[in-house]
Amino acid sequence: MFISKDFLFFNKITYSLNSINLLEYMKISLNGINLSLSICKQFFFISYVFFFPLPLHELYNFVFN
Repeated sequence: MFISKDFLFFNKITYSLNSINLLEYMKISLNGINLSLSICKQFFFISYVFFFPLPLHELYNFVFN
């Protein structure tokens, strides 16, 4: 079966473009994971700083009342 050189060339181009898109997607998803982790860290730090000095029953009253 004869496959033209142009076809192979365009195949290589589309393959490289797809791999670039995949890398960009992985970068974006990794950035999203890092962002969510930093938000979680900030939330836990804030909750620790604000709520840890309170006694537990005060915290319970604050949350449920």
